[in-house]
Amino acid sequence: MGYWPQAMVLDHAMPVWWRHEVHTIDLPNPRRSVIQAAHDLTWGEAPFFHGLLTVMGLGLRRLPGDARVLAMFESGGYTIIHQSDDELVAAGLLRLSAHQSPPDLGADPLAGFRDLVDPGVKVGLNFLYCDGRLRTETRVQPTTRAASRWFRPYWWGVRAGGGLIRRSWLNGVRQRSERLPES
Repeated sequence: MGYWPQAMVLDHAMPVWWRHEVHTIDLPNPRRSVIQAAHDLTWGEAPFFHGLLTVMGLGLRRLPGDARVLAMFESGGYTIIHQSDDELVAAGLLRLSAHQSPPDLGADPLAGFRDLVDPGVKVGLNFLYCDGRLRTETRVQPTTRAASRWFRPYWWGVRAGGGLIRRSWLNGVRQRSERLPES
């Protein structure tokens, strides 16, 4: 999505991908708390995202308004493989079978994820704050042909709503960061 003036840790964690999606939002007041706000954002602060997942899950999965958004990803096998003042990177492997446990990424989860070859779909997502803009990117890379065939319909189906979800997520981060004291 055009030039970005800063190298991303996501590039080191996932240098190759099959599909990706990028969204940005302006945050004109420089704040070191932006990435912490992305980490701590709750479902109550991203109501569209919360509502959409509730509808998609037919109300079977309860997402309390005070629960962290990223906690859902972490409980689903994602790992925060990097967090600094300007970037947060989460990564995971979608398995073809729900009965398989998440892979062990080892002592260096960034390298463990980058080098992962287990069958499934690697997913990396980040939030990057630079020069008054917050950017989020999701990258996906199937590791096998079977994973690619399995994932393709899902990607095309979720892509339309994905932009709306990301805008809701970014707006929630902006609002949360504006409430936090500047550090």
